Amino acid sequence: MQQQLGTQNDRYQKRGAELVQIFTVRPTSVTSLDLSFKQLGRKTRTKLAQIFAAIPANVTSLNLSSNDLYRKTEAELIQAFTAIPANVTSLNLSRNSLDEKKGVKVAQVFAAIPPSVSSLDLSNNHLGLQTETELTQAFAAIPRSVTSLDLSRNDLDRKTGAELAKAFAAIPTSVTSLNLSRNHLVSNEFLSIHPGAELAQAFAAIPASVTSLDLSHNRLGDKTGAELAQAFAAIPRSVTSLNLSSNDLGSKTGAELAQAFAALPPNLTSLNLSNNNLSQKTGAELAQTFAAIPTGVTSLDLSGNYLGSKTGAELAQAFAAIPPNVTSLHLNYNYLGGKTEAELAQAFAALPPSVTSLNLSDNFVPNFFRKSNQLNIFPPSMQTVYLSEKEYKAMTTDQHASLDNNNGPLNNSSAPMNISTQVLGGFIAALGITAIAIAFTVLNAATLGTVGLVVAGLGVASVLAGVGLFATSTYKNTPTTPNEALGDFANFDY
Repeated sequence: MQQQLGTQNDRYQKRGAELVQIFTVRPTSVTSLDLSFKQLGRKTRTKLAQIFAAIPANVTSLNLSSNDLYRKTEAELIQAFTAIPANVTSLNLSRNSLDEKKGVKVAQVFAAIPPSVSSLDLSNNHLGLQTETELTQAFAAIPRSVTSLDLSRNDLDRKTGAELAKAFAAIPTSVTSLNLSRNHLVSNEFLSIHPGAELAQAFAAIPASVTSLDLSHNRLGDKTGAELAQAFAAIPRSVTSLNLSSNDLGSKTGAELAQAFAALPPNLTSLNLSNNNLSQKTGAELAQTFAAIPTGVTSLDLSGNYLGSKTGAELAQAFAAIPPNVTSLHLNYNYLGGKTEAELAQAFAALPPSVTSLNLSDNFVPNFFRKSNQLNIFPPSMQTVYLSEKEYKAMTTDQHASLDNNNGPLNNSSAPMNISTQVLGGFIAALGITAIAIAFTVLNAATLGTVGLVVAGLGVASVLAGVGLFATSTYKNTPTTPNEALGDFANFDY
């Protein structure tokens, strides 16, 4: 995890020279510097440049969010940004009302962003209030080094499809990850107000370099199935990861969703459909919908859809239609704990045999592990099941014991279940979940001859029983630098 230098609320009152002095005594392990909410926009040009120039050489992530930077002239911002050290690769400029810069001013400011920056957050700057020309010039000025660009919450619904197309076409072709989520006004006029043809015009202009696209929270469910199909068909074929969460897609009929999903980029490997009220669909409609998902998808997120309201038979009908190449399935936050063991067994048995990883966290499922034979709710192909920490803690001593002593009904192994707690720092973030994970890992009997239970905490490691699972290659954690918040740094103040 990243080491971070935090700040306190009154630190913006310090002088530039004092900040420089503080930076010189920073912990050498710090890689992330948070200067958000410090009213840096009230600093003079010289002080601001002085502060930025003094940023430690080991800092790679800089957060300048919510600093009223719009108060500075473009010349002052240019001087300040030019002073940011070349070691900074991640820059957060969100919530700075940069739309206040008119004409070519925003473009000039963006052009001054250090060419070392590869991750740029411009969210919540109301850039959609700029004219077509201003917005296009601004996007064109973004450094060619940027590969990850966040344009969420920028009122882009104020632009027509043609205007968005011109602006998107100006985004540097170096960008591979693009966030267009939550582009709405206070009056709730979302991006979805555009007809399907306009959305298609805008999406078609997204650079072909983009492989990860976030369209969540845009009320796309307000469009008809035909309009969605028209819009989705225009998404660049280069996109392999697509986030469509929180778009109320459940308001569409099964036929409309099938029509829309059939038009998704054929090269998709990761699709997020979480929080879309899919429980409004019948089992048959869900099956019709899931069957239309591109067959190349290997990671599918259906969390937060209240699927627990469906019967076991309906769930089985829906799950059987999941694309045959899906290996990782997220069903967390679906209230599946209300299902009987028989219903869950029926539902899970219908999953494609390709599914080896199943996220069931926050479904209140511990009751299903009261007896060892209740692990039969999982099909033989299942290797890993995740539960949240709170669910694991809610289990009784007997439930824990039944897991520990289970003889592995999933692989017919006579070996006892091994319980291990591993360091999974960064694992939760990699999965895109916020809950602490409890991983029930079923190792393949043919190769390992055992059933394992991995309890994933937040960076706490201790082997409770059996052998560690890292040796089995069930999961390999990528080493990261431990996190150290600046707020924990003794007497650090400015």
